[in-house]
Amino acid sequence: MREPSLSGDTLLATVWHFLDSKGLASEAWLVALDRSTGRELSRVVLPSSGGGVLVQGAPGLSGRLAIVTTRGGDAYGIDRFTGQITWHHVANTQHATDAQVEVMDDAVYIDGGDGSVYALRASDGSVIWRSEVQAELTCDLLVTTDRVIAVSGAFMFLLDRSTGKPLLTITQPHTAESSSLFASLAAASAGHVFIAVNGAAWSFDPPCLAPRGASCHGRSQ
Repeated sequence: MREPSLSGDTLLATVWHFLDSKGLASEAWLVALDRSTGRELSRVVLPSSGGGVLVQGAPGLSGRLAIVTTRGGDAYGIDRFTGQITWHHVANTQHATDAQVEVMDDAVYIDGGDGSVYALRASDGSVIWRSEVQAELTCDLLVTTDRVIAVSGAFMFLLDRSTGKPLLTITQPHTAESSSLFASLAAASAGHVFIAVNGAAWSFDPPCLAPRGASCHGRSQ
């Protein structure tokens, strides 16, 4: 279980449940728990293909829907009051992903498990845009009012939030690419972006988020 999402008096969590002692068969659950007692209120078992479904990220919330992604890049919109799966975005899985779903307004942002970041409409799962980053994400996405920031090991990709257009690809400053590493998910505050790098912490000044190839004047320590 990863950290749950809170909605009123209900905690919503994803659970990766083993069906045998060796973990060769598994299934993924979306579980609703009473916030005050921990009592299980409901459980949705995601559909399985083959040996099972692997799930890791916390669910995102949009209106009645809980949005759940699997480690293969599939995404599900689940009515959290009825337990019905209302939509399913089917991934063309090429790799696993550890990035959980991010929700802002009526859009859902995911690593599609195929080297691309997707924006989906939260209400029905339809694709708003797809942006190829040709990488497996190693951290959760950061979604701001105008940018989506994706991290894969040595590389950070900045995308336009409304269109998915790639704006910048960045490596750790003052470091050879072979030893470059973004070591955490990114965070944003007051127009700045903060992230842990290999042996340091780095913050972006706002010019780094300019739409057209602005140079990055970061600070690290």
